[in-house]
Amino acid sequence: MNIIKQCATLITTIKKKGLWQTILKGWVIRNDIYFDSKYTIDTHSHEYINKLVIDSTNKDRGTPYQGTRVVPLQRCLKKIESMIPQGSSFIDFGCGKGRVLLVASQFGFKKEIGVEFDHELCKISKENCRIFKNKSGVASDFSIIESDVVDYVIKGEDNVFLCLIH
Repeated sequence: MNIIKQCATLITTIKKKGLWQTILKGWVIRNDIYFDSKYTIDTHSHEYINKLVIDSTNKDRGTPYQGTRVVPLQRCLKKIESMIPQGSSFIDFGCGKGRVLLVASQFGFKKEIGVEFDHELCKISKENCRIFKNKSGVASDFSIIESDVVDYVIKGEDNVFLCLIH
């Protein structure tokens, strides 16, 4: 995006949302970009559903990939951290590039499971999890499953905490 277009977008956002909300949104986006930069991963860039190769009859129900915001997710998980049963698995349906799994791994889950129906996003998510685990030192066990969420079966022996934030 060129500088003129960026300035126009900024002015429009300030007019619609106000200066404070625009500054706050910029700070949140900056933290998302910093998260990726810190761990040299890719969870920030958008992916459009029509450009993904999805082998599912539910493709038309999918939405473009946009990573969940890091700071609000961290705040949410921090608030409920004391309620998370020890040894729980965390499942993110429609995990995309895995950002939610990566953030959740910092809150004491035993295992993070991502279910995603796009092959390319699964590849990216697996690589992001591998890199993040090596760089952050989290002890989590990441598992990315290429499947439509309607076909995924939660194992009865798992103590599961579901993520439905999207």
